Amino acid sequence: QPACPVCPTQIVVAPTAVATANPTEAAAELTAAVPTEEVGAKCFQFDFLGDVNYPPGTIVKPGTKFDKTWTVKNTGTCKWTVEYDLVLAGGEAFGTNKRGDIPREVVPGDTIELTIPNMTAPMTEGTYYSYWMLAAPDGARIGYGPGQQWGLGIQLVVSNN
Repeated sequence: QPACPVCPTQIVVAPTAVATANPTEAAAELTAAVPTEEVGAKCFQFDFLGDVNYPPGTIVKPGTKFDKTWTVKNTGTCKWTVEYDLVLAGGEAFGTNKRGDIPREVVPGDTIELTIPNMTAPMTEGTYYSYWMLAAPDGARIGYGPGQQWGLGIQLVVSNN
């Protein structure tokens, strides 16, 4: 996770053990006092809400120009600024410079459509994949899903048919 200079800090008080004549009773008290769930949300995280266009398996002609758009929700506790980018995390760049802009600030709980503009399908027929992640100004990459490891995806089938 990237450092968050403007995120609120959360203080978690660790339980202290109390001496008692019955060690089993003390262990039960200590166990009951320890939180069992992660406290609070992470500063930078998001949920993928869907493909706006070009869903997986879309068939296009070789050389087709397109813009790819996804809908995401900021589920973290910190806002994204226009200094954030979408960056290519793997696969085909589709003729881009491997970056896309975040068009506006996105506060926690806000939904936004993110677009990689001016993409071009390859000239050779086949199935192509591309994965994009949110990048913080310090270069840290943020995805979605378990461990925030999944990128926003593109799967195109390039065909003359």
